[in-house]
Amino acid sequence: MSSLDPKDFEHIPLLFKLKYGFHFASWEQFRMGIDHSMKRSAINRGFNDSIDMIAGTNRYKELFTSNRVDLSEDATAKYIGRLTQLNWLDLREFGLKGAIPSEIGSLSELTRLDLAHNELIGSIPGELGALKQLNWMDLSFCQLSGAIPSSLGNLSQLLQLNLSYNKLSGEIPVELANLSKLTKLKLDNNQLTGSIPKEFGRLSRLSQMNLSFNNLTGTIPIEFGSLTGLVRLKLTHNQLSGIVPNELKRIRDLSHLWLEGNSELFGPLPNISFGVDVKIGDTKITPRPSIFRTIFRNS
Repeated sequence: MSSLDPKDFEHIPLLFKLKYGFHFASWEQFRMGIDHSMKRSAINRGFNDSIDMIAGTNRYKELFTSNRVDLSEDATAKYIGRLTQLNWLDLREFGLKGAIPSEIGSLSELTRLDLAHNELIGSIPGELGALKQLNWMDLSFCQLSGAIPSSLGNLSQLLQLNLSYNKLSGEIPVELANLSKLTKLKLDNNQLTGSIPKEFGRLSRLSQMNLSFNNLTGTIPIEFGSLTGLVRLKLTHNQLSGIVPNELKRIRDLSHLWLEGNSELFGPLPNISFGVDVKIGDTKITPRPSIFRTIFRNS
């Protein structure tokens, strides 16, 4: 099979989806028929031949490749930036190295960006905040460093944001509280500092929040009591202090409350609902008499 040349991307500006598939030995094309139904046909030819076949047409909706694309190369970044109709970029576990190209921020139709489990370095480009159609961003399990760009707060359609298991530092941008449609927020296993923004209490659709294994300080915002749809709240192994807000008892659907590893948290545990998985090891939190109603773990 021919090798993947980044220049080949120049000829497919109408490509809609680019996804890496482990089980494909060649490019496969998904053609949108006149009746908008999907027709699938395998192309058992080289990559360059496949490109020739799809150049100049808008009928191909999705391409899968088992070849490797190196986003860190200037040429690759340049041509990926020209895929103006791309709405799905999934290069998860692709063995990528280098920095995330800022050119991805010009893909205005992108709805999903998944670069997780790669060896990416450098900072998250602020240009990604221009992806106004994006509803999924997963940059977890890389080696990204620097601050979280405040521009990510402009991603008004975002449903899930996963930046966990990196080397991100600095404070959590308060602008992330503008992500009104967000359902999952994972910033755990980084080097974040400062306090948890109280403005996160406005994220009314949030079901999961994981800020564990950082260096966060200050108190747990009482505004979290407004997150009535929250199911999992994980704040373990930070440097949080103060009393656990009694307002957390308002969260009726809460199933996980993990606070362990914050030695300066104290006071009575809120009278939360039955069956909640509670972790308060290495804290000064005292269970209420009704703690038998929870799945209590002190370690």
